Amino acid sequence: MKKLLILVIIGAAIAGAGYLYVDRYGMPSSDGIKQAEAFKQLSIDEKRKKLPAYALNYISGADVDKNFAEAVKQAQAQKKNIFLIAGGNWCKWCGNLDAFFDNNPDAFNALYDNYVVVKAFYRFDKNKVDVDFFDKLPSVKATPHFYVFNKDGKLVTNIGSAKFEQGYGYNKRKMIQLLNKYNIKGL
Repeated sequence: MKKLLILVIIGAAIAGAGYLYVDRYGMPSSDGIKQAEAFKQLSIDEKRKKLPAYALNYISGADVDKNFAEAVKQAQAQKKNIFLIAGGNWCKWCGNLDAFFDNNPDAFNALYDNYVVVKAFYRFDKNKVDVDFFDKLPSVKATPHFYVFNKDGKLVTNIGSAKFEQGYGYNKRKMIQLLNKYNIKGL
């Protein structure tokens, strides 16, 4: 009985604070915009722990349609655009892109604070995963390839990453300009 009473009190306290549910990041929230603002306050390590696997990794065999549908729901709730990166762990430049975001916290934050991110495994051979998903989109000529969608899942633009490359990495200024241009505030 005491445990039940404690649970009721905790539930009432949470409800009284305006929280309707705990989101997929484990953060209590009454709406997606509050979730997004709370996410921005986290350290990069804390953000990585809260993000779904498909936002950080190219997963061979993952259901991109399902991940994208989940991203659309999140983007609508948080009033963000979606940044989809087509690539794979087989791709040297995709690894360079990961290293770029790892080594540039302001670029990491420009991406993950302002977009719902989906990394989608892509192969150029006829056995590529998720042919149906990518067949609906402009073709990928090289990886990584960026697609930006609005919060409703409609394609805004697609961009090859080569124009952002510098040496064996990426140009920080150009990448941040790209991310600022297509985030929901930039459009």
